[in-house]
Amino acid sequence: MLLSLLLISLVMAVSCVRSGPQAVGEVTDDLGRTVNVEEIPQRIVSLAPSNTEILFALGLGEKVVGVTEFCDYPPEAQEKEIIGGFPRLI
Repeated sequence: MLLSLLLISLVMAVSCVRSGPQAVGEVTDDLGRTVNVEEIPQRIVSLAPSNTEILFALGLGEKVVGVTEFCDYPPEAQEKEIIGGFPRLI
């Protein structure tokens, strides 16, 4: 569920940068479910360092409100609220 929400947020964030306000509409997630997005997402929680880097590279750093404990690049990501991380096996 969280992965689906992250994917939707990332897709919408990229769409917002690319196409502006017209990005609102239907999105199909990885499980083939159709999700109706009624407004442009205003806050993004990144659950992976690679996604965090992409969001900042796209100029969406101001919309990122939460990151994992491993999101350390760019340096601005370290100023965001840490929402958790991955379980450590050791």
